[in-house]
Amino acid sequence: MCRITAGLFQMRGDSEQDSSARSRRIIRRSGRLADSGERPAGREGHVHRQPRGDAMKIEKIYAQIVCSEHVASTGWYRSLFARDSDATPMAGLAEWHHGESVGLQLFEDASKAGQQTLTLMVGGLYGEKARLEDAGLYPREIEPADTASLVRLSDPDGNVVVLAQSTHLLATRKRKDESWTR
Repeated sequence: MCRITAGLFQMRGDSEQDSSARSRRIIRRSGRLADSGERPAGREGHVHRQPRGDAMKIEKIYAQIVCSEHVASTGWYRSLFARDSDATPMAGLAEWHHGESVGLQLFEDASKAGQQTLTLMVGGLYGEKARLEDAGLYPREIEPADTASLVRLSDPDGNVVVLAQSTHLLATRKRKDESWTR
């Protein structure tokens, strides 16, 4: 158990001296001086802790989308990712691997289909939207927001797929993407 006390990171059973030393190390790692009186950079009240030795060590994360008809949905996701699935580990399951640590599983279970949302952070939102239109996937209009802009579309079962791009990156890439689509 931990708590924030007067800007210090304190663990249950710590003495005040232990907490002060730990807080100085945390502040030093965040690029701030220990005696500056400033809080570490980041969200107010947020403290980033290093995982303990017994913490779960995750090697790969899969998002899962459930569909009612595997063949039709596999074709739709093939168009979304512009490539075939990377693996079919069992009947009714297809996987797309994105790098070494992220993947998507498409699993057939008609009773749960159409209830999921998948958000994908992309670079080049305008270019991706144009590519999806050309592939016949019918993305909606780009929705601008303060921190990220996004495009929504629905798979054959009604699962929502959201493509999002950080707003500060969007302005610089928009011109590049528009020149690509012409």
